Amino acid sequence: EGETGSGVRGDTRQDAQQKDKKLRRAPSSGIQDGAEGFCNRGAGSVGGRIAAARSFFKKHEGSLQALRPPVASSRPAVGWAAARMKIAEEAAAWLMEWDVCQSLAREPRFASLLVKVLKSMRDEEKLCEALRCVMDEMLQLSRHPSGVEVVLSCIQLMASKARLASSSQYDPSLLQPVVNRMQQVVAGEEWQSLLSERRTVRVACAMLELARDLHDSRGEAEQGATSKNEGKASRKNIDGAKESRRSLMDMICARTLQYLEDVLSQNATDDAGFQFLQFLLSVLRSGKHDGWKDKYVERLLAIKADTDGEEISEDSYRNFDILLQTASGQGLVKELLMICCTSSRHARMLKNLLRFCLRQIEAVDACENVKPSNDHQDSASSNASSRQKEEECACSSAMKVSFFLLCEGQSKASCFKPDKDDSQWWGRRDALCRSIAASLWREEGRAWEHIEECVLLFDDMGAIALSREIVKTVRVPTERRLLSMLRDGCLGASEAEGLKYYKGMTDAKFEEYKDDKEKLERRFRKLLRKFSEDTCVVLLHEDYPHELPAFGVSNTGTKFKHAIFVLGTVRDMTVNEQNALACAVKENSMTLLGCNLGRSAEFTSKILFALNCHATNARLCSAIHQLYYLTEGNFNIGKLEPVYLKHTKKQEEEIETGRGETNDQSSKRLHVAVFLSIAASDVSTSSASRDSMYALSQVIVCGLWRSNLGELMEKKSKLVGYSCLVSIVFSCGTIFTADQRLVRHLASQHKAAPSENQILTILKDSLQRARHDDLLPGVSVRAQASKMKRAVRTILEHHDSISVIVMDMLQVGVGNRDADALGDDTRKINFADIVYSQPCNCHHSASMTKGSQGACNESKEVHDGDVIVCMKVMKDASTLQKTSSKINKIFSALSKQGEIKCYFPVLVSPSGRPLSPQASIASIQHWSYHGLLESSAGRLPNISGSHVFLQPFASNAHTSVSVMSVATSVVLIRLLVEVAANETLTSLSKILNKSVKSSSRLRATLSSSLELANRRAAAVANLSEHS
Repeated sequence: EGETGSGVRGDTRQDAQQKDKKLRRAPSSGIQDGAEGFCNRGAGSVGGRIAAARSFFKKHEGSLQALRPPVASSRPAVGWAAARMKIAEEAAAWLMEWDVCQSLAREPRFASLLVKVLKSMRDEEKLCEALRCVMDEMLQLSRHPSGVEVVLSCIQLMASKARLASSSQYDPSLLQPVVNRMQQVVAGEEWQSLLSERRTVRVACAMLELARDLHDSRGEAEQGATSKNEGKASRKNIDGAKESRRSLMDMICARTLQYLEDVLSQNATDDAGFQFLQFLLSVLRSGKHDGWKDKYVERLLAIKADTDGEEISEDSYRNFDILLQTASGQGLVKELLMICCTSSRHARMLKNLLRFCLRQIEAVDACENVKPSNDHQDSASSNASSRQKEEECACSSAMKVSFFLLCEGQSKASCFKPDKDDSQWWGRRDALCRSIAASLWREEGRAWEHIEECVLLFDDMGAIALSREIVKTVRVPTERRLLSMLRDGCLGASEAEGLKYYKGMTDAKFEEYKDDKEKLERRFRKLLRKFSEDTCVVLLHEDYPHELPAFGVSNTGTKFKHAIFVLGTVRDMTVNEQNALACAVKENSMTLLGCNLGRSAEFTSKILFALNCHATNARLCSAIHQLYYLTEGNFNIGKLEPVYLKHTKKQEEEIETGRGETNDQSSKRLHVAVFLSIAASDVSTSSASRDSMYALSQVIVCGLWRSNLGELMEKKSKLVGYSCLVSIVFSCGTIFTADQRLVRHLASQHKAAPSENQILTILKDSLQRARHDDLLPGVSVRAQASKMKRAVRTILEHHDSISVIVMDMLQVGVGNRDADALGDDTRKINFADIVYSQPCNCHHSASMTKGSQGACNESKEVHDGDVIVCMKVMKDASTLQKTSSKINKIFSALSKQGEIKCYFPVLVSPSGRPLSPQASIASIQHWSYHGLLESSAGRLPNISGSHVFLQPFASNAHTSVSVMSVATSVVLIRLLVEVAANETLTSLSKILNKSVKSSSRLRATLSSSLELANRRAAAVANLSEHS
């Protein structure tokens, strides 16, 4: 910046102005000579002008805070008022420089002053110029906690000006440049980004409100111009702005509908998008937008505008079932029903909806009253009820879990850069985000039931505590969302619930005190202060002598009610940190333990997934109980000698050379096949589509990447017999397959950090290069017709068919309800129970006794072949049902021919409650590292000839279409009663009365709805009698 300065080293005034114009992206055109001279005084470079503007705003902060909007008055300003006006004019001159305006808007101290100056400006042309400087980068400002307030204030100011245009007090053509900028945002990918975050969606709502005001004021402005005969020039200005106003409203409706089809249909629980949709529908309902209203009803509910209720399809009920699962979706359905209630042609449709919901509830009631027909069903039902009771007891007595993650770097806002998508590898922010997601998120929008909080501890003694409540705010834990949350937390402007920030040391003290043991101990004491004495602090590292005994032990209780696991992410704990934590634990009268999850180093995120899997399967309590008595409550911080030190340099070079190679014929493969509901052409690297791409990128990372040190140890000791392979099957039939040779190639290119942007870029480039056979090592792409049978055959080409076991993981779909909705007739194999019932096969574990080793060596049967794990990552229930049925039938036919063995479905967690795909993969890999996958696969029950198929919405004899649960049916009934028109309410009340009288279950469930319906019907009757 210093080299591009002007006006400092003898340049003429003209040369300085020319250089300044090159530096500015939006040069101002209406600045007075005096003000322009003030702006350039002593500040030729961009940085110099920004510094001068800051000093000016700091100097006159009191005067700028006292500014008020201009008021029409014939008396000239004198005294202090005149001085403030002069200061305001000079401040306004600064705001017409793009660099200065953007910089001030990002600082909380100056953002409020900037808004004050804008509202006090009297010159409308200069005001529009300043507004254009602000709105030029509105998307970037909208993601900033102080910048979003500036953008909202500017849009609200424009809306007030637009309302004045209806009374001919304002020339609407002045706003046209800013409106054009908004049209560009709506037409591009920026609009999708605005609708994807809770903060930026406020800007989208404000833009919609402005578009409504512009649209509503168009007719009034035209009538005013005609009645007052203001002349051709005025009418020309109105006509010039007429088209831009109309197109802004229509463009918002059209682009949102397109975004709904592309993204929201795949993520039906997106709170941010639904928040805007609900506001958009309320705007449409209050205005004259019948065409758009019908389009949104048809798109969201699959109901045509001219339907009378007879043509409501099964898809409509499925859409209701999906939308009614969240509070935001319920508000959206309410707006849609209110739109339907405004038309008399939808009255019959409302009655049919009510009858259908009642049939759904009655069908469930009838199913519960059906008695089993034979002894086998009696035994199955009793076993199911006993398992349910056991799970309820386990959930009620399960210990709470917290994670303390030691992170590199400082806890400053400048260390978190969510907008730098292509450089998250710097400082390994990608690894930090994966660790946070693994510790809190069980799946998208749902936290682990046992988790309490995750605390990030940084090198500068600062900390950020994230509780489980954060999952409700950040449903999809992408890198951008998490880093934005952490940055805002450091700034003290986070909107997320459940985030607490502990400020660290300043830069001046950081280098001096970063390793000070007393300060470290003080920090740990402060964080541990809120925990009671029945808390156990567990240090995790692969070099601790004892392994966490989670396998092959009885499920016993423990005296600890809370476990805090402490480990490093990207880095290890230092000796000073270990000693300081031990002192803090002792002072708080807690118990300190230490263990490993295997002597092989592993990604922190996979360690966290493994611990959460132990807790979900109710094995963590007994594991800590066994560990406590194994160490006799006296844990020594000392570690074993690292395994990698036993390798010679030559051995390490040989191992590194063969990293990722799978040419060994004896090597067995763990093949993860993921079936998606998106096409290969939908893969995108844009930030706007990152939510829908999140599961895809994480599956690839979790399946292929692991610690480099862990791979070195694995190759040398040959403790693990499975090499991992990942196949992505798109809905169009394209199959992307990659093995660990891809990881080795990227490491040689210095691209070892698997950030979201890097993974999606590799995937997109590979899909585009498939025609030219220009693929990276370890990658293959097969483009073919959309036939599931060919896709299955392509997957089996990587294996010897006779030795393959196919396990169909019960993956209901990210963000959907629990798998209990699949129906009681679906038989399931709880693979996790088989795994945890066996002792660990790691003979190097110091915690394994001789008896357990003998039991391990005497295992019944060991599968000596490959394992294919099928997962379906789909959010639409009907698509999931069709895909699962096709896959199971194909594998079942191959199994009957003796080519493979199939097991459908297999559970990783109890009760079939779904995990995220990456959590399931990490759990299975953890089992394989301990030698439990092959022995557990050999113990699977023989079910050949009676294969079980996954049927998410299996029909039964009591109802023809079973697509809605009791909970969503009740919610829909309540909404129908709440929004029904007066003439429809009486008939709805009669239907409810009749159904409730015939069923005690309905009487208990719908009593409140019936009471509301009767009360409103009585009010309507009294009103008609009075009339």
